[in-house]
Amino acid sequence: MEALTVVVVILFALRLIFTVINYFITPTFKFGKNLKDNPKISVLIRCDNEYHRLGYVMELMHNLSYPNIEIIIALYRTSAHSLSIIEEHAKVDSRFRLLYIDTCRLGWHCSNWINFQLGNKAKGNYLLFIDSDIDILPGAIEVLIVYMKNKKLSLLSVFPHYELHTRAGKIVYPIFTKLYYMLVPRWSFPKYKDPLFDIAGNNFLFFEGEAYRLFQPFEEVKNESKSAKAIVDYYNGENLKMDAIVSNRNVLLYGSLTWKRNLVDASKNIMDIFGNSFIAAFSYITFNILWIIPIYISQMWGVLFLIVLMMVANNIILSRLINVKIGDGLIYGLPQFISLIILVWFSLLHKIKKSRAVKKDLK
Repeated sequence: MEALTVVVVILFALRLIFTVINYFITPTFKFGKNLKDNPKISVLIRCDNEYHRLGYVMELMHNLSYPNIEIIIALYRTSAHSLSIIEEHAKVDSRFRLLYIDTCRLGWHCSNWINFQLGNKAKGNYLLFIDSDIDILPGAIEVLIVYMKNKKLSLLSVFPHYELHTRAGKIVYPIFTKLYYMLVPRWSFPKYKDPLFDIAGNNFLFFEGEAYRLFQPFEEVKNESKSAKAIVDYYNGENLKMDAIVSNRNVLLYGSLTWKRNLVDASKNIMDIFGNSFIAAFSYITFNILWIIPIYISQMWGVLFLIVLMMVANNIILSRLINVKIGDGLIYGLPQFISLIILVWFSLLHKIKKSRAVKKDLK
């Protein structure tokens, strides 16, 4: 049992070491760098019906400090209330343009069709695709352009800082990012398989315009529901440079997720972090449940205290890294782990259901 206890300590220590490494090597926003020129930026927004926030988001767009910008908003099945808010802002700011979309083309995933139409209307040197629940604060665009130019990137994905307003969001959302940052060092992932691209998803995709127009990524992945992941694979095949970074509070994503939406969406995506392997996910969960047994049998309470310290330190560093309150990171630790167990099993059930559906279609 003492040998098993040593193994447990080593595994917890590795997890903490990986977290510390990722804390220092994960790129984040760095301010204070000025642009030598001001290339035109197209901010392209898919509008949903979160009308209770829409006026605030439009006001933020209106107050963006970047001087050479156009803002194109795609209106698809938009409510009359939302439409009136957007049109009101468009009247007083010539940078706003509205794109009315009646239907989505057959054979396309609807969000890809909308993004494709937005991209066709854009005139910018850089194209920024965002959802209407993204808040971009002054100064963020300038920093992103400098980052893209310095790295010579064709695509930059930004993982936003979440403002979570429900208990469901505070419990489920951090699971993805905490796992991502403490399982392995970031450098161990081939760049095009960096899970941060999947975690960031379609919320914030920043394209270099020339490469975008040449390769037309949304047309290439038109029927893919996980378009961000598919675009990354496509761009990698074309040997285009990409990166994914973590935001600070200058790019926010408003989070008001319900339990149902959390469980359904998260259960479809959680396995990506484990390489789509249920065995890997189940082994991770089993270790996190049974690690206490060898310590209890060997009565090594000093080791238990050391592990608890490492767990607390890990949570504090992760909370700083993913921009959640340290108190929330500690308080919701156990509920988050219980949610992880549920999500892994939901993921397995989803895979079985999908497999059966495919077999049924083949028959």
